[in-house]
Amino acid sequence: MSVQDSALMGGEGSKTVRFHEDAAGVASFVGDYTFAGDPGASAPVSVPQGFSIGALKVDSTGTLAGAMRLADDTPVTFGGKLESGGLVTIYSPLYVGTGSLLGVLSIQSAAEGNLRLSEMSWLKKAQPVRSRDRVYKSGFGPLNLEVFGRKVNAAEEPLEMLNLTENLAGNTSLTFDGGGAPDPVTRLNVAEVSIPAGPVAPAVMVST
Repeated sequence: MSVQDSALMGGEGSKTVRFHEDAAGVASFVGDYTFAGDPGASAPVSVPQGFSIGALKVDSTGTLAGAMRLADDTPVTFGGKLESGGLVTIYSPLYVGTGSLLGVLSIQSAAEGNLRLSEMSWLKKAQPVRSRDRVYKSGFGPLNLEVFGRKVNAAEEPLEMLNLTENLAGNTSLTFDGGGAPDPVTRLNVAEVSIPAGPVAPAVMVST
C-alpha cells in the first residue's frame, strides 16, 4: 500500500508532506545528484568560508539516500521518500543537540535535475566552556547556504564531469582560484593533481 499523505502535527504550524504514490511518479527524478552549499562572498570571516558538499541518490521506488560534508568537516546523512514535486526535506541535529542543518532540496526534473531552487540553513550555537570543540567554538548562524548542483551521469569520465579537455599528452589545465590562491605567499605547492573515477562524482587528489 502506497503512502499518499503524511501529516506532521504541530498545532497551527502543521504541515502536510505528500509523497509520490508509485514508481511512475518518480521516474523523472531517478538518478544520482551532486550539490554544494555556498555561504556567499559577503559571509563574515567568523563563519566557515568553504563549500559544503553532498551527494544524493533516488531509486525507482522514490527511496532516497544522501550524505553531506559541511564546510567545518561535519558529516551529515539523510534519507527517506521523495516528496511531491521532487522535494527532499533535510533536518539533521548537529553538535550534540546544539546546532542543526535544515533545508529543502528542490529537484527540477525539466532542467536536467537542476537543484538551484534549493535552500539550506545551518546553525551552530556557542559551545560549552568545557567542550573540546576547537572549530568555531563560539558558534555561528543561522547561516543560509546558496545551493547549486544537478543530476550526474555516473558513466561519464571524470574529465567530462568537470568539463575539462584532455590534451595529446594526456594532461589538462585546472585553475585554483579564491582564498588567496594566486598569491605567491599562499599558493599551493602542488606536484601532481589526479582525478580518479568514482561511483557518483570524481575526486580531486592533490599531491605535494
